[in-house]
Amino acid sequence: MVLRRFRNRGASLPPEIQVLQRALKDGSSALGAAEKAHASTIKEIRKQLRDAERAHQRAVGVAQDEVDLRRKEREQRVRQAQKRYESIRATLAPMEISRFGKSVLYEDRIVTKHGEALLDRGVTALADTAARIAIARPGAVARLAAAGAVNGRAFRTAQGYDARRFYLLVEAPELVALLPCRNADEQAARDFAARVNVAALNARRIDCERDEALGDAQRELDVAEAYQDVVQSADDEVIRVMAETEAIDLARGRLEEAEADTEAIDAQREQVAALQLEHDEALAAEHARIAEERRIEEEHRAEAEKLRAQEEEKKGVEEAKRNRVEDEAADTSRSDQASDELNAGAAGAEVLVGTEANAAESARESS
Repeated sequence: MVLRRFRNRGASLPPEIQVLQRALKDGSSALGAAEKAHASTIKEIRKQLRDAERAHQRAVGVAQDEVDLRRKEREQRVRQAQKRYESIRATLAPMEISRFGKSVLYEDRIVTKHGEALLDRGVTALADTAARIAIARPGAVARLAAAGAVNGRAFRTAQGYDARRFYLLVEAPELVALLPCRNADEQAARDFAARVNVAALNARRIDCERDEALGDAQRELDVAEAYQDVVQSADDEVIRVMAETEAIDLARGRLEEAEADTEAIDAQREQVAALQLEHDEALAAEHARIAEERRIEEEHRAEAEKLRAQEEEKKGVEEAKRNRVEDEAADTSRSDQASDELNAGAAGAEVLVGTEANAAESARESS
């Protein structure tokens, strides 16, 4: 503002202030350039940091997508293997082969009202009369007698049991069952017994085939479930990628260093501030000096104006006095002129009267 006043007034600044202004301008330019360069450096590092963060996020996203894909693959594989296992298990579940009364023969077991037993080569069945059963299966009759199911001695003689009475005998290591049959069911009992014997002979082979098929399905299911290792590897990769922040940390460290590296700029700011203060103080002093000069000039001007006013007043008084004297002289001259004119008028009147009297006299004489 002070400099603008000087320029508006057309005054030239002192050399020392001009030197300060040039130094201040150069310092401000250098400071602006340094601040611009510092800001540009920080901007570039921040861009690098953003790029590193985005690259890290993309890498984490890719790794996470891989985990999701592997997890879905595992779930799909497990689901398919489980479905196949359940299908094979349901398909190969022991089926009912035959039924006789309340006794039911399955592929892997036989169920009677006296209990059930798993089929193997030690399971046999016989449908025949009591006499023939006693002869053919004495051990079974002994087991029945020991269990209190029959009277062993009476069973082996015609006196205790009708030798022609028909029975179905099922014998297994954990079971012995004697089932009476009606006459009309004798052939059905024989057929059932034959099926029991055949099923007992085939039970091991069927169990092996079933176990093999289920084992294959179970191994496939285990392989599908073991795919969890692939999922876990993908999870580990996500953790590794998430922890891999070296580029981000490096960029952040550079940014912190760049933001903290303001020592040179602060020194330049202090130098510019000192120059600005010195410049302002010099301008203020110059302004005060000029103001003082102007004040003195104003005082001199006021004193001159006062003297000029006094001189004008004096001249006015003298002029008035002179005018009064001139007016009085003019009045005296006019009074003298008026007296002369009055005297001249009186003389003229006397001449006119004399002329008129002469004329009248001449006229009378002419008459």
